[in-house]
Amino acid sequence: MSSAPCFAYQFADPSLFPALYARMPDETRDALRSNELPHTEAVVGWLCAQVGADRELALALAESEFPMRADAWGRQVIDTLARLDDPRVALMLYRTAARERRMFGATYVPRDAVLTAVFSAVTDPDDPAWHTSSGLASVLLRESPTDTHDFLALLTAPFAELVAAARQRLGAEFVASDDAPSTSPLSAVAEVLLSLRTRERGAQAPVDWSAVTAAHRRHPLSVRTLAALAPLEDCPAELLTDLYRDEPRSVPDTAPLPFEALEIRHPQQKYGPDLRPRTIERGLRHGWFAIDRLLRETGTALEVLTAIGHEDAPEPHIADALAELVAPLGADPAAWVHVYARLARFRGPCTVLVAEAVDRARTDPAPEWPRRTLADIPARWPEGSRSALALLLSAAPEEAVIALVPHLDPRAVQDLLRHARLGAKARDALLAAFGHEAAVWWGAAAPAGADRDFLLDLDDPEVNGLLFQYGRLPAEERRRILAGRPRSADRQGDVPVADRIVEMVLSGYELTDVRTRLLDCVYSGDAKLVRILLGRAKVYTEVARLRLLVRLWERQGPAAVEALLDETVFPRRRGTKHPLPPQTHRTARKALTRSDGLAYLQDELARASTPDAVASYLVGRGGAVVADRMEHVVEEIGPIPWDAVARRHADKPLDSAAVEALAKDDDCPDELLRTLMHRAPLGDLTWAVRGGLRRFDTAELTADARPAHLAVGLLSADKARPLISAALGDSPESWTVAARLLPDFTGSLAELVDTAASITA
Repeated sequence: MSSAPCFAYQFADPSLFPALYARMPDETRDALRSNELPHTEAVVGWLCAQVGADRELALALAESEFPMRADAWGRQVIDTLARLDDPRVALMLYRTAARERRMFGATYVPRDAVLTAVFSAVTDPDDPAWHTSSGLASVLLRESPTDTHDFLALLTAPFAELVAAARQRLGAEFVASDDAPSTSPLSAVAEVLLSLRTRERGAQAPVDWSAVTAAHRRHPLSVRTLAALAPLEDCPAELLTDLYRDEPRSVPDTAPLPFEALEIRHPQQKYGPDLRPRTIERGLRHGWFAIDRLLRETGTALEVLTAIGHEDAPEPHIADALAELVAPLGADPAAWVHVYARLARFRGPCTVLVAEAVDRARTDPAPEWPRRTLADIPARWPEGSRSALALLLSAAPEEAVIALVPHLDPRAVQDLLRHARLGAKARDALLAAFGHEAAVWWGAAAPAGADRDFLLDLDDPEVNGLLFQYGRLPAEERRRILAGRPRSADRQGDVPVADRIVEMVLSGYELTDVRTRLLDCVYSGDAKLVRILLGRAKVYTEVARLRLLVRLWERQGPAAVEALLDETVFPRRRGTKHPLPPQTHRTARKALTRSDGLAYLQDELARASTPDAVASYLVGRGGAVVADRMEHVVEEIGPIPWDAVARRHADKPLDSAAVEALAKDDDCPDELLRTLMHRAPLGDLTWAVRGGLRRFDTAELTADARPAHLAVGLLSADKARPLISAALGDSPESWTVAARLLPDFTGSLAELVDTAASITA
């Protein structure tokens, strides 16, 4: 807030605005044009009251963003300026509105709001000022819009030439017929559209839907017009259905389509196969379409089942309807195979599909599973018939799934384990029938929650490998798998690390968090994984390096540690220098010479892991390097020990670069931020750090943050106003002096107002 008027009008009592303007007229108008005045109710009210007696202020207001706001205040400014009936102000207001970009999806058009307000306020349409080459009427004729809807506002003009141009461009859809009872030049449809384009956000006039529907029946409305009407509350079903027929993608998600609209079919070549399922899904979600009618009357069955979807558990009433749908199939595997085999090409509704499958099972009791397919690694998301099968079997009793198990292909097993909501008996039947392979297929499908926990409890190396690669495991599970630790208490000994994991650590991890994933190997205790880690990533902290050695010793003994220290070649690493620094080598070599070597290493790790030791590493060298070390601590050790950092700062204050690096963290203690605020001008701090200062109370920011013009941006106007007003009082001179001092004042806001008060005392 470097503008002098902005400060004054933000914090001064509104009763002082006239006196402030009298002392800063040019600055106020310039600030208004450059949009630096605060957009508050008090400022808007004062401006609207003042412009009638000050044409230059009116022109500045017309040039500003104030009238362009799609809210009640913006509309108040437009109406106030329009009522001036000043051709020059009107032209400026139009110019400002014409260059205003519309928000995507918004119906409000500032240009139309301005024109309708200006036109309604014109008292003398023959005034030459409207018709000169630079007059509004001439400008509008010259700058004829290309968008048909932009001519709607011109129909309301008091200038005959504009109305004639609009009538010529607009057809019967928008122009009132000569025998219409209304005196408006706009048709009922045009009245609604223009209302949408000129009313501020949240305001909507009642719509005469009977007149709009009658107009549509006489002259079918265009897709664009129907699309503009569709989001309105109570838009008739007839209009929504016709819009869905002509351009289904223009129907808003919240528009309640009638059930009869589902009789309309669109070419898949143009709209794709997903249009109808998406429409049905929307109707189910909003409660427009009854599930019983959909299952009984609507085809295709696959489209309806796709709309319901297998991903989430359906609503109870939908689940009940699905259970009733599949009940006739019972536990007859032949009937289920016939349902699955016919789903892709069946054109009728779901109930007919089930009934015909039951009949076919009687004549063909041993059908083959169609299009047998192997499981995918990694798994693909089921679509079409496979997705529908997962949904239907989720609604069936477990006996149906168990009976169908011998007939399934591997891909179906994979889909059902991952995507169907199976009971424990059905799941166990699938695993028993297909053995270890079924668990592998399931693991390749990236299960989550309880399903993932079930697979992890198997402690199967191959399953672990697939879950590690595709399952987005939490860090503790990844580290456990790398360390070979069993998850189940019944498992004895290590769980081997799958070759898939080793290969992934060696050459995979093409991810944004590659370093984080590689650092999991610190906890592995596996010599092969440790060598890969040290070859691909640098380990910065002594804590992580010692932990790496401790885990290696615990799992594979001192010989593995000694071999690592003697190693000269590390995968994907260039050069011969050992990746572990001399300090770590000395500690490890000393441990190898002692009988209690492992305990010695563990003690060194514990000592390096204390909060004070971590804080010493973090800020010991000070300066900008602290920013890098913060990342290293979080990646390799854990949360920053802020209490220890604060103690170290209290004993020996950190330099400003170090404090600024620490201050970028949201958890940085107040005392460090306070130090930064006292030491450095706000302009030297990053936006992120400066924003963190907002946690301090208003009195502290007012007294200590500098320079004042930047400190103002950190304050709540409501909280700061009493403090500033207490110093400057109701003296417009004091406020003016403070405002003019503000841009170049280097001190705090408290010092600024004290200086201004003393100057004018």
